Amino acid sequence: MTTQTLEIPTQAQPRDMLSTSEIVGRLSDTMCGVSIHMKQWRTNKGLTPEQRGTMADAFGAMNQSVSGSKKLINTKNETYRNVGRVFSEAYAFWQYHSMPYPQHGMRLQRRDGISEFRQQFMHYQNRMTIAVDDLERELPSLMEEQRVSLGRLYSEADYPRSISGLYELSFDVSDINPPSYLAQMDPALFAEQMERAQERIQHSISLLENEFLKDMSEVVESLVKGLSKTEGGKRKSLRNTSVKKLNEFFQRVNELNVGSSGQINSLIDRARDAMAGRQLTDLKNDDSIRDDVKDQLEKLKTEVDLMIETRTGRQFEIVD
Repeated sequence: MTTQTLEIPTQAQPRDMLSTSEIVGRLSDTMCGVSIHMKQWRTNKGLTPEQRGTMADAFGAMNQSVSGSKKLINTKNETYRNVGRVFSEAYAFWQYHSMPYPQHGMRLQRRDGISEFRQQFMHYQNRMTIAVDDLERELPSLMEEQRVSLGRLYSEADYPRSISGLYELSFDVSDINPPSYLAQMDPALFAEQMERAQERIQHSISLLENEFLKDMSEVVESLVKGLSKTEGGKRKSLRNTSVKKLNEFFQRVNELNVGSSGQINSLIDRARDAMAGRQLTDLKNDDSIRDDVKDQLEKLKTEVDLMIETRTGRQFEIVD
């Protein structure tokens, strides 16, 4: 029987500890803002005043105290759900390959990775177009289904002639620094805006570290559960998905880690060392190896969770 050694992503490159101001300067020169836009057909519609009145009469309630809505289609329909899956996957992709940013709807992406990001995002856009076209073709049968389900609440006027224009999946790229022309026009204002931009980048660093800690706590907890035993002493099942999520975590760290926290880097390295070189069959069947790895990960999770707790409300300051 062959054995499978866990392929744990190694550290991308040695991380030199830099001051916060050095990291901020580097990110200012190499990152840009990426915002994604998602628009979908709203498949719920509020009841008319007459319909609310009928509902209020049924319960002896006052009209102004009653509200309600109706579903225009069966949202459990698989064709409809396929459209939602594309949006969810595109959103997850955007989050996975970017740093958080303290501006709603925007995250930071490496400038040299924008072309690759665009290529992958076009894949989601193409999938969305196909999924929406499929839903368009099935819409007449979905409307007929709701005609039966809604009874007198059904109205054909509630439905658009076409739904293709009701969906959008796109992204914008923006500079996170003030425009260079401002330095010529108003140097004082440029300096003020640059300082604000650097403060936002500092906040991004803190938010990224928080994401790393939260993700590490979750993947380590999943592994610990899989390596534990039931109350009766029987091995629990270590799921391959738990190992996959750990690898995805390490890959994301390699892509985005800016080397801002030696303590967090040390915790990540300990998680990597605990799993690297292990045989998957041993982790599933060898009690001594399972217990050893579980003990290491349990101690690690305790430290990670403590750091999460102590970092609550923490803010970065520029260190010159």
